[in-house]
Amino acid sequence: MSKKINNKVLITVLVSLVIIFLATNYFRKHNSKTSLKTDSIAIDTSQVSKISIQKVAKGSDEIIFSKNSQDWQVSQGTTSSTVKSGNINTILGQLKRFKIERLVAKTKDKWIAYQLKDSTATKVIVEDNQGGVTTIYLGKTKYNRPTNQYQQYKPSGSTYIRVNNDPKVYSVKGLLSNTFNRDFNSWRNSDFLKVDKNLVTKIQFDYLEEKSFALHKKDTVWNIEEVIADSTKVAQYLNTLSYKSNSKFADNFIPKSKADHTLRIEGNNMTEIIIEVYTDTISNKFYLKSTMNPQVFFESDSTGIFKQLFISKDHFIE
Repeated sequence: MSKKINNKVLITVLVSLVIIFLATNYFRKHNSKTSLKTDSIAIDTSQVSKISIQKVAKGSDEIIFSKNSQDWQVSQGTTSSTVKSGNINTILGQLKRFKIERLVAKTKDKWIAYQLKDSTATKVIVEDNQGGVTTIYLGKTKYNRPTNQYQQYKPSGSTYIRVNNDPKVYSVKGLLSNTFNRDFNSWRNSDFLKVDKNLVTKIQFDYLEEKSFALHKKDTVWNIEEVIADSTKVAQYLNTLSYKSNSKFADNFIPKSKADHTLRIEGNNMTEIIIEVYTDTISNKFYLKSTMNPQVFFESDSTGIFKQLFISKDHFIE
């Protein structure tokens, strides 16, 4: 009899322990302190059609990224430009990899502590092709203390965020301000010239007040008219043409006449590239436009990209 009682007691204890275990896990799972609505910021970046960034800084207009049939455009106010592919990939990659670390607050009264009020947060509005809109508020950043000398040069940390109208505040891995709180020009396509030097066969220099001339390749030898050019200097110049960028956008420049100088680059299996230069003699500045990035003008002084590209005839003669 006592043996049966002992068995019943053991079974009762075992069942009670199972119930306690299940109940503990249930409440832990559903408790708002530990349960994270990770689906609230699940963004399918392949469907994103528009991204707007509204920063807190005074005088800072909204930056808008919009996707057309061919590429992404970025605009601020009345200025619009193409986006460098690496820049838009950075944004989309960040939106895709949001990783919530923990829930830190549940109510609106905590927003001020994490800089998440409308007046202090950076607002990122993401729209998709189906009409869906997700608004992410970026607030205070928390930096991790570096554990070694290498982390001093690559800081890490977390960002406090809230999503849509949900009052909850989350901690998200990553320094999101480094991604989203950038000035307009840093998003724009700054490519000015990109050439495969091995394809180039002719470079035409047209100057307003100087004699125009052309470098042309015959077999493997570069010539100016019938004179053989200095092969070392031609090789150095072709290296210069390989890639040029310029972050000095001249959005307010409007040409009033034809270009003062023109550079034409031709070659096998490549589209002709034309660079036009307009001179401001008063400020001694040059405004350049390239068919590789035809939407914008770039500014240069007499020692910048203008000097590197527009070379005199004598420079190439031995």
